[in-house]
Amino acid sequence: LREPDGVAAAEDGRVVVVDRKAELVALLGEQGELLSQRPLADADRPAFSAGGAPYVLAGAQILLPFDGQSVQLLQPKAGKEIPLKGMIAAQRSPFGDWYVLAKGYDGLLNYPTPRTGQEILSGTTQRFDFTDIESDRAGRLYLLDAEGKKILRLGLDRRTTEIMAQGTWKKAAALAIDALGNFYVLDRGNRKVEIYDPFGHLMGATGPILGGGIELKDPQDLAVDGSGRLVITDRKLPFVVVLE
Repeated sequence: LREPDGVAAAEDGRVVVVDRKAELVALLGEQGELLSQRPLADADRPAFSAGGAPYVLAGAQILLPFDGQSVQLLQPKAGKEIPLKGMIAAQRSPFGDWYVLAKGYDGLLNYPTPRTGQEILSGTTQRFDFTDIESDRAGRLYLLDAEGKKILRLGLDRRTTEIMAQGTWKKAAALAIDALGNFYVLDRGNRKVEIYDPFGHLMGATGPILGGGIELKDPQDLAVDGSGRLVITDRKLPFVVVLE
C-alpha cells in the first residue's frame, strides 16, 4: 500500500482496502493475507453488502470489483439520464434500495432502482453536512453529520431522524457500528477515534498515539468487523492498522 484511503470490514473478518495513489482495491483475509486485488482508478469508500460482497464507489458507478458487476445511478429529477457523480458514501438496504451521499446534495439520496432517485432529509430548517452513512445488523441507517456534530438514525418513515450521539469533533469523517450497537467516529481533525455506547454515552477514545508506537498522522477511514476489531486506514501509513 502507498496511501490507503477507504476501508470496510465484513462480519467474517475480511477487509477491503482502497488505495487511490496506487490505483488498486485489495481484499484481505482475517489474518491480513491477500485474497484478491485489482487495479482500479478513482475508487473510494468501500463497503460490504448484506450478502458479504464488497463494493466501492468509482466515478459515477458503484462497482463490485471482484465480481465484474456495476451499478450506475442517475441524478434525481434531472429530466434526462445524467449519471450521478461526486458520490461520498453509499449503503444498500436489505430490500435492495441504495442510500447515497453525494456532493451538491444537502440531504440523502434514496434509489429504489438505479434510475429512480429522490432526495430526502432536505429542504428543512436543519442544515446537514453528512460525511458518512452506515447500517447496523438490523439494516437501520445512521448518518454522520459533521456540521451538527452528531450521529442521526433515519426513521422508518425516511423523513425523520433521531439523534443517537453527539460529540465535539473537529472534523468528523467516518462512522462505524459494531455488533453490540456501539458507534465509532473517526475525527480527522484531532486524529483520533471516539467510541460511544448505543445510548450515546462516550465510552473512550484512542489516538493519535496507538499501541506499538504507531501514530495516526492522516487517518481517512475506519471499520469494525464481526469480532469487534477496529480497522483504520491512514494515508501516511503504508499498512492497515488493526486494533483488537
